[in-house]
Amino acid sequence: METEISQMEMPLSLSAREEIESEIPQQIWQQGSKMKGHLLMGRVATKRRVNYKAMVGTLTAAFNSVKKVEFRKLEEDRFVVVFDHARDQDRVREQCPWNFDNQLVVMSKMHELDNPMEVSLDWVEFHIQILDLPINLFNRDMAKFLGNKLGIFIEVDLPKERRTWGAILQIRVCINITKPLQRVIKLRSPSGDLFSVWVTYERLPLFCFLCGIIGHSEGFCELRYKEIFEEPETLPFGMFLRAPTIRRSIDRVEGCRVHQEGDRWKEIGKRC
Repeated sequence: METEISQMEMPLSLSAREEIESEIPQQIWQQGSKMKGHLLMGRVATKRRVNYKAMVGTLTAAFNSVKKVEFRKLEEDRFVVVFDHARDQDRVREQCPWNFDNQLVVMSKMHELDNPMEVSLDWVEFHIQILDLPINLFNRDMAKFLGNKLGIFIEVDLPKERRTWGAILQIRVCINITKPLQRVIKLRSPSGDLFSVWVTYERLPLFCFLCGIIGHSEGFCELRYKEIFEEPETLPFGMFLRAPTIRRSIDRVEGCRVHQEGDRWKEIGKRC
């Protein structure tokens, strides 16, 4: 829980005593920078109570890090993962999403001077499969166009040979998990023809078939607790959003990684 002091707004003017800058001794600064560059802030995207010890054991084994990895518990169900080597950290990020007990584990890169309670944990990278896309649109530009309709485009898997293309376009996208999963993208050609493509997600954890948001089932959906709620004849979301995991043995065409800066997300590390 955040302290009342941290929630206070900065006063309009500071006293002479408050204006004094205090330089941090080098020895203290070095002690605090041992985790520099190898941190991931995390949380489990659920309102249920999480067995923290079991989660740490499960994720530590799943990460299979070459060097040491350590978990440090914080307030409000947050934790920090400290990696001894950046390669282990990068590999864990690239293999997102991670699940524990069928619940999504959200992780975001954290820097040494970041406030742990202010690091955004609302965005997660998913491998997404686009279905029913016309074969002539299987290209990087279309993949980026569709990816940015869903969230923030990261990369696309495209085979070297056109003849090996299948019926599925595979893209990696960073999506906002506080919003309902998108099921379909409606498109219109320059000539005016209207068509739709379907969206499915690999390694999709628990999500609500009623509201489409990750982290709870329809039985615990807040929509049911509204004063006026009418049970739908058919749930609008379902298992059809889950896609089988596809082994990737084809060339990647990468877009960008993203990082948080304040309330905005910026593209960084472009490799295209």
